[in-house]
Amino acid sequence: MPPLPLGLASVAASLARAHAVKVLDFMCLDDRRAELKRTVADFKPQIIGISVRNIDNQASRAPESYFPA
Repeated sequence: MPPLPLGLASVAASLARAHAVKVLDFMCLDDRRAELKRTVADFKPQIIGISVRNIDNQASRAPESYFPA
């Protein structure tokens, strides 16, 4: 089950009171690059924010980082 990006959802909800907000979650997309290009072209944002989650596997017995040192 995909995790809900709670931090991103909180920021988006706060901004949506005064701004048009679009959230693009790459987790469930097949062609991320094409969807990003399409979304930016259609939405024409003035600002783009990036949120990163799951930078490791959260396994205490066999930890693995998804980013190089």
